[in-house]
Amino acid sequence: MRVGRALLLAAFFLVIGLPPLVAVFRVGDDVAEAEKRRLAPFPQMGTGWADRDPFPRAFEAWFDDHFGLRSLLIGGYRWLMVRALGVSTDDQVALGRDGWLFYGGQAMDAHRGVRSFTPGELFVWQRYLEGLRDWLAHRGTRFLFVVPPDKQSVYPEFVAPAFNRVGPTPLDQLVTHLAAHSDLEILDLRPVLARHKGEARLYMVTDSHWTPLGAYHGYRAVMGRLGAWFPGLKARPLDAFDVARRRVSGGNLAQFLGVGEAYSEENVTLTPRFSPCTERTPVRLPAPRPWTRGNAPFRTGCPQAGGLRAVVLRDSFADPLVPLLAQHFREAVFIWQGAANHPLADSFPLLKRLVADAPVDLVVSELVERKLVWPLRIHPELLEATARRRFGASPEVRLSRSGIALQGEVAAVQQVAVTPHPSGVRVRTQGSDPLVMLPALSPARGGWPVIRVRLHSPSATRGKVLFRTGSPEAPSPWRVLELPIRPGVNDWVVELPVPDLVEPLLLQPGAVPGDYVIHGVAARQWRPPARGTGN
Repeated sequence: MRVGRALLLAAFFLVIGLPPLVAVFRVGDDVAEAEKRRLAPFPQMGTGWADRDPFPRAFEAWFDDHFGLRSLLIGGYRWLMVRALGVSTDDQVALGRDGWLFYGGQAMDAHRGVRSFTPGELFVWQRYLEGLRDWLAHRGTRFLFVVPPDKQSVYPEFVAPAFNRVGPTPLDQLVTHLAAHSDLEILDLRPVLARHKGEARLYMVTDSHWTPLGAYHGYRAVMGRLGAWFPGLKARPLDAFDVARRRVSGGNLAQFLGVGEAYSEENVTLTPRFSPCTERTPVRLPAPRPWTRGNAPFRTGCPQAGGLRAVVLRDSFADPLVPLLAQHFREAVFIWQGAANHPLADSFPLLKRLVADAPVDLVVSELVERKLVWPLRIHPELLEATARRRFGASPEVRLSRSGIALQGEVAAVQQVAVTPHPSGVRVRTQGSDPLVMLPALSPARGGWPVIRVRLHSPSATRGKVLFRTGSPEAPSPWRVLELPIRPGVNDWVVELPVPDLVEPLLLQPGAVPGDYVIHGVAARQWRPPARGTGN
């Protein structure tokens, strides 16, 4: 009896005393590694009374981080919740059937169709992709947009019943929208992966990424599309690689749950039987924000591959694609995109820099499916690139005035004096909001006008086109499109994508007082082609 009580007492004091001892000697404490953050340091006691006020809170933070056996206790709790009770310990991870893990949160909402695109968001994506294509095409460069699917799109049978589908996914919507309103085709990799998933597992069970075999099938689909533009590009067959299998510990989703070591699964490696071009050279690009470790731009070179130069905009799904694609280009530059600190909006300025340095034959933009719903902003140059293409492709002329033919056609509205000029009309602005009225457009039905203005500016400034919609009896308030104006001659094209334009059109040549010269004004009517044949 006394022995039992003594053992119980000893166990009690052991449980109570062990954590402080572990905290002192730091036995097995790897909280910083497991939680991907620095431990709170022990606070310093100040000499004055004001310095002592923060001490209790700082000491509590240090104690919380250094409590003995903290990582072991937290790990045990997470293992119990995930492996024993089937409850996720992270809102961003959804537990599936048979041990499969998936991205939860916004990614799962998109898979279910709970998070869907609005018509405006689809329009923005269309304009962004068409703008990139048109801007690059003007420079003789091909453009391909590739979407690797989320794991739940390829293996929906392993998604838990609680995450039932209630509508189309954003990728479904985008593919349907482009088929109906654009001649741009993106490369949706869902069909090709669905065809091959019966041959071998193409995605990791506990990771969000595809396996090297999944990446290989994506690579073949990319090369198939590129081969239509560049016949010399052909994917290497699978038998050009040695395929080996090995056991690995839990992937990124298991790590998010804090139970990475509790999972293991089989993965494959692809080792080329040929001499690969794998050397990477850093590329210095002036990014708006610092590159995170491992995501800085780099260049690969393969002199025996031919003369093509490529740029690949990518996220982590392209990691296994890099060594595969690098074999086919004399030079390829890989730039990270689609991250919180490097959004899509950053990609175009970096691309401009690369294209300005040397001609580029091809740009591939790869973005995993779940990132389609992230915020997207379109650079004005991309909008102008599409407007310029449509202006050139539209045969229906609604207005064409240049030189002396403009005289008497451009009228002063406010803060301007309009006088003749040998090559058009001079507009002397006298305030911060000068406006002139442009010549009237001829009547048209269907589609919308694309306006081209050629003018000379005395300085760098911003101009505006003002227009209204609705009916002449009840027009809308004025809508404004701003335009960057550089010193000297400007030749810009802008779309007014409204079918019910109410004239007149007003122009602010610039916000800086001075003498502007309008050399020409033209308008053509853009009519979207029939469904599925272009836009």
